[in-house]
Amino acid sequence: MDPVLRTLLTETLTIAPFLSQDAYGAPTYGAPVTVPCRIEERTQIVMGASGPLRVMETKVWVDGDTVVNQRSRVTFTDGTDAPIQAMETWQDELGNLDHIVLFF
Repeated sequence: MDPVLRTLLTETLTIAPFLSQDAYGAPTYGAPVTVPCRIEERTQIVMGASGPLRVMETKVWVDGDTVVNQRSRVTFTDGTDAPIQAMETWQDELGNLDHIVLFF
């Protein structure tokens, strides 16, 4: 990860990577790991059929070395678990994985 971007990772997040699921669909996770991250929350007002709605979006930046996929279990420092809605991977100028952005 770019050293300048790494200095922005001032918060932490616990990630238990998804490993598999049993015959009934229950997930199995690996050992949870606490990783440094950057968390940004944004509230947006959108118009729905019944009037304005508040939509909150959370973006989390983690180092590209972090073992995570869209089915991983993510726990924030306040103890809440949130499903990952989407992921973006970013490469450096040499094409190596630099960082990952998680959307909640």
